[in-house]
Amino acid sequence: MRWGDLSFRWKLLLSLSGLAAVITAAILYFTSRQIERSHETLFADAFRREVARFERERLERLSQAQAACAALTRQVRFIATLREANEDAGSADAAAVLYNVVRNELESPAAKALIISKAVFFRVISAEGRIIPPLDERAGLPTLQLSSSGITNAVTGYLTHTNGRAVELIEVIHLPVIDVSEDALIGGIALGFKAELPERDGDGDAALSGIWRDGRLFSANIPPGLGGKLAQQLSQTGGRSALVADEGEEYRLFASRIGQSDANSARQVVLFSTRAEREAEAQLKATVVALGAAALIASIVIGLMLAKTLSEPITELSSATEKIAKGEYEVRVTERGRDEVGQLSASFNAMAAGLEMKEKYRSVLDLVADKSVAEELIAGKISLGGELREVSVLFCDIRGFTALTERMQPEEVIQMLNNHFAPLTQVVYAHNGIVDKFVGDLIMAVFGAPRPDPDHAQRAIRCAQEMLAARATLNATSNRPIEMGIGIASGQVVAGRMGSSDRMSYTVLGERVNLAARLCSQAGRMEIVIDEATRAALPSGFEVISNEPVKLKGFAAPVQTYKVRLHS
Repeated sequence: MRWGDLSFRWKLLLSLSGLAAVITAAILYFTSRQIERSHETLFADAFRREVARFERERLERLSQAQAACAALTRQVRFIATLREANEDAGSADAAAVLYNVVRNELESPAAKALIISKAVFFRVISAEGRIIPPLDERAGLPTLQLSSSGITNAVTGYLTHTNGRAVELIEVIHLPVIDVSEDALIGGIALGFKAELPERDGDGDAALSGIWRDGRLFSANIPPGLGGKLAQQLSQTGGRSALVADEGEEYRLFASRIGQSDANSARQVVLFSTRAEREAEAQLKATVVALGAAALIASIVIGLMLAKTLSEPITELSSATEKIAKGEYEVRVTERGRDEVGQLSASFNAMAAGLEMKEKYRSVLDLVADKSVAEELIAGKISLGGELREVSVLFCDIRGFTALTERMQPEEVIQMLNNHFAPLTQVVYAHNGIVDKFVGDLIMAVFGAPRPDPDHAQRAIRCAQEMLAARATLNATSNRPIEMGIGIASGQVVAGRMGSSDRMSYTVLGERVNLAARLCSQAGRMEIVIDEATRAALPSGFEVISNEPVKLKGFAAPVQTYKVRLHS
């Protein structure tokens, strides 16, 4: 069904319901987006806290390692041995002494209080940045990669080491060794520790932390199955916020580079479960849907009320309009309130009253004037004054009227004339004529005005014949048979609205009108008499009988007349 085929009530209900649904969907969408952005902001803040906490721990280890290195630089033997190793890179004795000094320092009571005592290995670096291998170097120990910046600064890096079947993450601290007596860089030390993986700090952030190095995830709390998915996300997003899922659980991923050594850097990875976010979003959706359903129901109820308030007067107006179109001008609608609908109803009633009054005027006009004339007058096609027209004028008079009515009561006479004129008037209308006037027992009809008609003479003759036939039929059942005579004249007349501005009538005037009246007087009982102009306008098929020219009042010369045979 098309929209245009729906009723006003359905259109209103569907519009309000659609509006409520659209508003609900918009609220749901924008609120969900806002929740997502809010949680992402919260996760980003929590991630920064995780990174800062881990950075504090890393700097603490670096500080302890720097303290141990500072103690080494105060030992003359260590400085001398390191210088000797620099001068003789292949000296095994110098390397052995060098590593013994460092080992003794790391195993000293002062070092045991520091984190450096937990170092799983160490290496000494020459001033040129070359790693000096120890004499007891065992296979399988990590292979160090120095930073491109050398050993001028204390830096931290990470590398992986396979220990049996297990792969370990090693945190490496590179420390420069400075000869304080000459304030010169003479080498460096690299300390390797088993990396301390970041864990939750118990502040309620629900974060899962780990370190990503060499395509592997090292974590105490991140599910191992996420490793492959993390690799894909890290390669695509570069550590920016992203979503990963594992076994029905969804996480928001953040990553940040750790370690100053570009050769041994790693990434700190933090995952936040989005369960709370999804639960909040689900709860919000349920709330919004519930509110939307309530709004929808409210819109339907309000729509029904508005539809009833608006559609009833509109339906009533529509029905009343249809009645107006059928000519039932007495119809009225109920006026409800003073709003636009009420004003429309009042305007409709005023219009209907005006149409009803105009129709009454029209009805009265149709009664006092011929209907065709009335239509022309209403249309404004007949102006005050006259115009020349070619017409045929018919006069029909009752024969012996005085003798017929001398003993009748006035109301009986009127009744008889009404019964006589009614069928004859219908005959005139049937032949496109107009009834100009009734004068006593006489009826005057015109053919060819106010609307032109080239067949006016033929129509006038046929009308006269049918008028006589109709009268004969009436006489067969009437207690008072009536006989009449008819005269017809054709030619040019003056036709128009004549009278004054206060009262006027449409009629025809002229010599042809007078002639038609005289011919009516010449007609015998149930006869039709016509003039020469009428006879000349008749087509073949009409039989007429020529009469002797007759002298008529108002005419200087005798007038040739003709009698029409009734069977024609």
